[in-house]
Amino acid sequence: MEFGLFRVGVSNRLEQMRRRAERLQQRRFIGKRRGFDHGPRSLVPQRRNGHHFAAATFHHTESHMPNNAKPSPPVDSWPLGPFLEGLRAEPVSSEKGRATWRLIVAEQHLRTHGILHGGVVATLLDTAMGRAVSTHCRDDQGCVTAQLNVNFIRPTWSGETLTITGEVQHSGRQTAVTRGEIRTSSGALVAMGTGTFLFVTRPPEGQPLFVQQPDP
Repeated sequence: MEFGLFRVGVSNRLEQMRRRAERLQQRRFIGKRRGFDHGPRSLVPQRRNGHHFAAATFHHTESHMPNNAKPSPPVDSWPLGPFLEGLRAEPVSSEKGRATWRLIVAEQHLRTHGILHGGVVATLLDTAMGRAVSTHCRDDQGCVTAQLNVNFIRPTWSGETLTITGEVQHSGRQTAVTRGEIRTSSGALVAMGTGTFLFVTRPPEGQPLFVQQPDP
């Protein structure tokens, strides 16, 4: 008798759950969280191991957030300036937050003892990292170097082809932090560096760049 009453009680409870799930099925919910859109959500009655339960189903929708990344111009259109033209460093590629350059070491790049001059190494890192930062600039902005740190790992000699890469590690409202490295054609690490770059307003065509000095 008690077992029969228990079965009746369980059946009634399951029936109540089933009816509740059916009522919930008729309602639609939009599951939204700040910054995330999960799309429509519905509660659907299901049965598992003899028990009814309501399962929430989220329909994920593809994000259509606008992409504010400005496309990088072709590398052959990059303005190099007199110094880089004399150095004969060549831009290879550029994408959002990353830039790659190449240099074939020549006699003009060497210091005494026939090894690559440290100033050339610093210039290459500064150039690649600065170009990477420029992909984060607005159309009316440019960037200048505020701090540059270089670690010289190993020497290199005339005839070697160097690949220089720069990557943005953090980009804020006023400054960007970068890292870069120089490798030989065989992948050997020549130097690595970090830099901090300041975003500045781009001057009119033909006008010199003016950078306001911070207060002491």
